[in-house]
Amino acid sequence: MNSKAKGSGAERDTARFLTRWISGQDKELYFWRTPGSGFMSTVGNHANFSGDINPVKEEVLWMMKYNIEIKNGYSKVDLFQLLKGNKNFELASFWKQCTEDSEKHEKIPILLFKKKGGKYIIGINQELANILINKLNGLACIAVNFTDLPMMLMYNRDEFFNNIKPGDLK
Repeated sequence: MNSKAKGSGAERDTARFLTRWISGQDKELYFWRTPGSGFMSTVGNHANFSGDINPVKEEVLWMMKYNIEIKNGYSKVDLFQLLKGNKNFELASFWKQCTEDSEKHEKIPILLFKKKGGKYIIGINQELANILINKLNGLACIAVNFTDLPMMLMYNRDEFFNNIKPGDLK
């Protein structure tokens, strides 16, 4: 499978996952892939189309304040790359894209990524973690402190969304 198809599939799966999380059902989608997968934001500077996933139903338009970036199937993502000083640290490039797009459009960054053969991880910034602190207590977390980027706190995606309810993110 080529990387474009893999990315599109991950975006569709994430849209369905978020729909189930927010509505409890699968049939009527509340989220969908951003047109052009971020192209509208990058080229046209359309803040409503930043990130890879956007709400498509009026009930969840409050989720527009989040810039949701999806990365899937990168086999070389390894936390030890950071400690080794590798210049091509994929996780840093993911987080850089997510945070820069978020800053550009005044949104809150959320990175969802999955290493090839692994489980989805959610990366959030310290600001969002502070808002959700009571809900995140007790969840396993890895904090990644980059030298030139905001810190990213990583959680298992499913555990995160089992503890965080839609109202917590409003």
